[in-house]
Amino acid sequence: DDRSIWYIGLHQFRTLVVDARGLAPKVVEAVLALVQEDRRGTVIASELLAAQVRMVRELGLYDSAFVPQLQAASSEFYRSEAAAYHEADGALWVERAHSRLDDEANRCRRFFAPGTERMLLDIVGQELVAKHADALLASCFDRLLEESQHELLSKLFRLYKRVSKVDLVAGAITLHIRT
Repeated sequence: DDRSIWYIGLHQFRTLVVDARGLAPKVVEAVLALVQEDRRGTVIASELLAAQVRMVRELGLYDSAFVPQLQAASSEFYRSEAAAYHEADGALWVERAHSRLDDEANRCRRFFAPGTERMLLDIVGQELVAKHADALLASCFDRLLEESQHELLSKLFRLYKRVSKVDLVAGAITLHIRT
C-alpha cells in the first residue's frame, strides 16, 4: 500500500537524516523563526510556514520538540510585548491585547495542530492580561465608564473573563458606584 511506503520512507528519513545528523533542533528553530516573524507583522510565505509545520508533525517532532519551544518562545514574546504596553494608555492596551488574541487564534487555526490553540491563547492571556490585571483596570476602567466606551468595556470584560479575573471587574464596578 502506498501509504505504508510513505511512512516507511518518512521513518527512514527521520532516522537517517534528522536524528542522526541532529537536525531536529535546527528544523524547530527555523519554524519558530517564521512564527516570530509573523507575530511581528512581517509578511511571510504562509504556505512555507504551513508546510514546515506539517513536516514537523509528519516527522513526529511536533509534540516532543516543537510545542515546548513554541510555548517558551510565545511566553517570551508576549512578556516582552506586555512590557512595551506599560507605556501605553489602558484603553490602547485593551485594544492591543484583544487584537493579539485574535491574531494568535487565526495563526493557530491556519498553521498548528488543533490542541495548540488553547495553550497559546492561555499564554497570550496570562502574559498580556492576567499578570497586569490590577494595573490595567487602574489605568483605564473609570475613564471608560465615565466616557461610556461600551465597546472597549465589552472587550475589557471579555479579556478578564478569558483569564478568570472577572472578580476584579466586579470589584471595580462596585467601587465606581460607591464613589
